[in-house]
Amino acid sequence: MVVAANLFIFIFAPADSENKRFTKKEKRLYRRNSLLFLAGIDLLYIGCLLGICMDSFFSVFFAVLQLAVSVAIVKLLERRSNSKA
Repeated sequence: MVVAANLFIFIFAPADSENKRFTKKEKRLYRRNSLLFLAGIDLLYIGCLLGICMDSFFSVFFAVLQLAVSVAIVKLLERRSNSKA
């Protein structure tokens, strides 16, 4: 789950919409923020694996996976619509 989220966010983030495209500066900023967020989640995951944080963080990791899948779907649908146009 964490590996899939890492791949999706690393490949597809950030996702913008047709209605409001990112400028190059915004895209760099949001990309950096996405990767920093991902690094924080990865550190939390490593902490859970090492037993440092004993709480159950399954819901956090599942939520990140859902976000990553959403970003991937948006990007894939955008590519599909661009190829048809």
